[in-house]
Amino acid sequence: WLLMARAGLMGLEFYTPQTGEWRQAHMQARYVILRLLLETATEPTNDDDTNSTTPPLLALHRFIDPEDGKPNVEVLLNRDLISSIGKKVVGDFLLTLHVYKSLGDVENGTKFYNRYSVVTEEMAALREIVMERKEARKILIQPHMCLEHGTTGGQAIDDDGDGDGDIVVRLQTFPVSPEGMVESFVARFPAEDPELMALYEADKESMTE
Repeated sequence: WLLMARAGLMGLEFYTPQTGEWRQAHMQARYVILRLLLETATEPTNDDDTNSTTPPLLALHRFIDPEDGKPNVEVLLNRDLISSIGKKVVGDFLLTLHVYKSLGDVENGTKFYNRYSVVTEEMAALREIVMERKEARKILIQPHMCLEHGTTGGQAIDDDGDGDGDIVVRLQTFPVSPEGMVESFVARFPAEDPELMALYEADKESMTE
């Protein structure tokens, strides 16, 4: 629930204010769920002493981040209301949407759905914070383990039992950059693989042309 709410907030990146259009349907759907949860009513408590109410199912809290002094947004989820309120609200929404779809009622179904996908002024302000805090796409670079002869720069393995550590297992890492990704692929899939060629030569005689 928390991840979906956060995804709806982050999905504002794919909304274009100039045209009022969404550039990705999945992000629009996540935003719709976010709006649905934000509009969910709360249940009053029976605490007569404090006369308070239960915190809402979901809320967005704007604040100034003390680490960098810039605006930030915190997603607050009341876990206690997920089973009692959240599941029913989302279930009723999906049921209504499914009925429109089953009836082929495009007009009313679209109107019903788009009511929640409208980006209000408040949400547009949150979009500015989302865009301000947008990070570069994460690059995951695979390291490469290789076997080398010698006893330096890695974990020694005694391959023949004589205790001299004939082979070393070395972990080769690469820079976290597009260039590093290319280097990782070249190391893992060389143009000519000596070990693969050795296997080929060993089996060549038993293979048919």
